[in-house]
Amino acid sequence: MTDPGSYCDWRAYNLKLEMLSPRRLQGLFLAVTLLFAAAVGWLGWNLLEQDRALVRQRRVEQLEAAADRVAGALYRRLEEFEEIAGGGPLPAGAVRLRARSGGSLEVLPPDGLLYYPVVPAARGAPARSVSLRTPAVSDEPGKARPNASSVAGDASGSIV
Repeated sequence: MTDPGSYCDWRAYNLKLEMLSPRRLQGLFLAVTLLFAAAVGWLGWNLLEQDRALVRQRRVEQLEAAADRVAGALYRRLEEFEEIAGGGPLPAGAVRLRARSGGSLEVLPPDGLLYYPVVPAARGAPARSVSLRTPAVSDEPGKARPNASSVAGDASGSIV
């Protein structure tokens, strides 16, 4: 057995004290703290990146869901329109007009229109020509201003 006061024990004790000196202990503490802080920072950054990716994915899913709803509504409306146009029952307040050969119109229900428009048959080019020009406009009193006579047609039927 060795004596507690012997040189070997004292040297081992001295080595332990040097290893645990305040300056080395502070450096060791700082190194471990920086290591853990870097690890937590890296994990936090990865968490933020994953959160951003999740937000982007949810936004895309919401847009796709909205597009699906819009497409479904459009298809339903198109089916309703095809059913009505194909001769199906009319909704309340609706009027169906069918153009027949010879320029006649078929109206369903028969009392659905307040008046029937009379459309003359088109036969070639119109009989009169139209010439459009901008009349002189002035803000001063007594100067030329557009009026009904400047845009009225002349005897030949052309608009001046």
